[in-house]
Amino acid sequence: MGTIKTTNIETITGSGTLTLGQSGETITIPSGATLDLSNATQTGVGDTTKPSFYAKANTGQSISNATETVLQFNNEIFDSNSCFDTGTYRFTPTTAGKYYIFGQYACNTSTDCFQAFYIYKNASLQTQLINRNFDTDSVFVATVFDMNGSSDYAELRYYQESGGAITLSNTQHMGFGGFKIG
Repeated sequence: MGTIKTTNIETITGSGTLTLGQSGETITIPSGATLDLSNATQTGVGDTTKPSFYAKANTGQSISNATETVLQFNNEIFDSNSCFDTGTYRFTPTTAGKYYIFGQYACNTSTDCFQAFYIYKNASLQTQLINRNFDTDSVFVATVFDMNGSSDYAELRYYQESGGAITLSNTQHMGFGGFKIG
């Protein structure tokens, strides 16, 4: 067959679907050519890290002694698909897949205390970090797990044994985030 050279291809009516190729065929973009989709509505192309989110706390959070507590991240920095709930502090993605979930905090106390930082999927512990706090440690925890894209949720929890309540910082050292990786 031959080569078609043109500047523009449109449907006969000016609206509708334009199909290139048929089932089983491959459409190739040659080396050196650029496929510019920056002004197009894209479906099924790119954005494999969505949904994604990152939230921080507006204020420090007091954590009672010997009580596992859901951390309150009520300030969305970004939330690509509106999957993070600032009322329940949960990330519930609308797309099934593998997710990288992470959290970070800093403790505002000079009291030496036992601390545990947890990532939960629904009511099931996925990973934890155990720490003995000496002043204002900043701690990071992360894991990867599958989420079903309808009812699974992720949340961060914290536990401490200092003998009294302590306050977690609302500085740049406290955040909760995640994104789809596959």
